[in-house]
Amino acid sequence: MNARLFKAAITISGAFALFLPTIVAAQSREAYGLVTSIQFLENGSIGIQKMQELRNGSVRIGLDWAIVQSQPNGPFDFSFTDAMLDSARNTGMEIYANLGNPPAWAAPCPECRPYDVPSQWYAYARAVIDRYYGRYGSAITFGIWNEPNDKKFLRDNPSDDHGESDPLLYFYIAWHALRARNDLGNGARIAFGDITPTAWNDGWFQSFWGNIRGTVQSQDLIAVHWYPSDGDIYNLMSGLISYTGREVWMTETGTLTPTSDSAQVDAINYLISTFQYRPGYVANWTRFFYYRLWDGQCCAEALLRPDWSNRPGFDTYKNRIPGGSSATILSAGQGLNPGQSVASPNGRFMLSYQTDANLVLYDNGSPVWAINCWPQCSDIGAPGVAVMQGDGNFVVYNSGGGPVWWSGTDGNPGAYLAIQDDGNLVVYSSGGTVLWQR
Repeated sequence: MNARLFKAAITISGAFALFLPTIVAAQSREAYGLVTSIQFLENGSIGIQKMQELRNGSVRIGLDWAIVQSQPNGPFDFSFTDAMLDSARNTGMEIYANLGNPPAWAAPCPECRPYDVPSQWYAYARAVIDRYYGRYGSAITFGIWNEPNDKKFLRDNPSDDHGESDPLLYFYIAWHALRARNDLGNGARIAFGDITPTAWNDGWFQSFWGNIRGTVQSQDLIAVHWYPSDGDIYNLMSGLISYTGREVWMTETGTLTPTSDSAQVDAINYLISTFQYRPGYVANWTRFFYYRLWDGQCCAEALLRPDWSNRPGFDTYKNRIPGGSSATILSAGQGLNPGQSVASPNGRFMLSYQTDANLVLYDNGSPVWAINCWPQCSDIGAPGVAVMQGDGNFVVYNSGGGPVWWSGTDGNPGAYLAIQDDGNLVVYSSGGTVLWQR
């Protein structure tokens, strides 16, 4: 190993315990969601085909009041929403449906407080919850409004669209949605907030929660949005979890825009790693929704280009979703401590960093490859860690921080290690080029 490689390796090794905390399981497909528009769920459409390709286990859509009740106090028409949501369920996705966006007859603007919350809003919330909990049971969760702490999305006056909303206004809307669910007595799950981090940081959410908490049920949860400019993600999630004692979903996250393909890949790898390798004190952060599938722009948040072709970020997200690809991925900062193993998606192959300091790949329990430092491993000290570094090098260290084996793939930031269903162990570049394989 040359000096440059050794220096990089020691730096990563010394900090390893800080960025690889105890792993919290987040391996169900439903834990990985996608935000999209409801019309993209149409059976046979390119939108639903892309989601089937991606294999996201959950989807967040808006189930707008304006869609299902076009006339004042008129009948509810669920024909369109039935078709869209049935299509999503038929692909195995669970649904997160935001309630909101009143029709023109029910509010002065789509982002405004409805005129008649206790009666008309209540009736809408009750009808939607009754129909779709009866149809899908626990496979659907109902969110109440979008980012209600921001006047851009919830306000009394149509022209007053700047600044922070009144938490009592959101309480009023959320309480009557809760009343609708509680009157039904059906056990449907409601998520509160879809707030931005500002609501937690300045006490807006605490004010809202202090008023609503006595009405919520045990299955209800908290929803929050977060982007890379919003500060420490674990501080936010741990604060919400400890304050409410609830499960918390990140129902919107993504990249800052405009963004290049490579920046999107790096951001997705960071976000998913932060979720998959979150420490135990935020174990109640249980779902993750990426924003979004398609937006018709070339360089914004979406995973697809305007022509619906895949950006590299699409394939990166797909590879990180359990069952989404034929490989299990270790990205930058991920690795194995002594005694830990990671399996291929089909469970046949297991990469194990053993307590005797050997790194071994097993095929149904039989070794097929190793770094061949055993029994010599006893001469190099106790096992340390096997880590996929940020510089693209996969390195095995002893407990003193000395490298004992490496893939020689440094100089490739964004590279990742894949344990494939065919038994191959491969380091790929961020663009998918093979850099090393066993």
